[in-house]
Amino acid sequence: IRELTEASYHLKEADSIFPNLWSRTRAMWHDHYIATRTSLMIALGNFVDAGREIVRAKNPEYPTCLLANAMLLLLGQDFNQGEQVLRKYFKQQRIMGTLHRPELLQPTLHFAESLFGQAKHDDAFASLQEARAIVADFALPADAAWRKTLETWLPRARELGKADVAAALEAEL
Repeated sequence: IRELTEASYHLKEADSIFPNLWSRTRAMWHDHYIATRTSLMIALGNFVDAGREIVRAKNPEYPTCLLANAMLLLLGQDFNQGEQVLRKYFKQQRIMGTLHRPELLQPTLHFAESLFGQAKHDDAFASLQEARAIVADFALPADAAWRKTLETWLPRARELGKADVAAALEAEL
């Protein structure tokens, strides 16, 4: 997580191995591989390459592909389409149980952004609250990235007159 140099190294290793896998194995892992490559490209800021990569997925409905595509849509400020893709992703995740799990923290924050970008402020702050509950309930570390997230949402809460939300965010910071 957030170790992009190491992730790049491992992906280069996967790039050298993947073409030599048996065809069935390669077919089975193809979309996950594509989505992982896309996600790393996004993290590295290579958005154009990421857009070119994700279209290589054979099943764009594969969960990891949906998530990578949603990230690209949000980066392109297509908040409505990003919301729709994230809803598909969460529908798939709901099959596996509750959506209140640590691995869904980032998608929940992405969902909040998609809603906020469409001026669906109450729903956006509800999604942010779910993310905050995930962090609290699973005792996730309040690292620099989490603090940056809270610092992004605090002025939004203030500007919209959500004093209770702003106070809670200030207390958490």
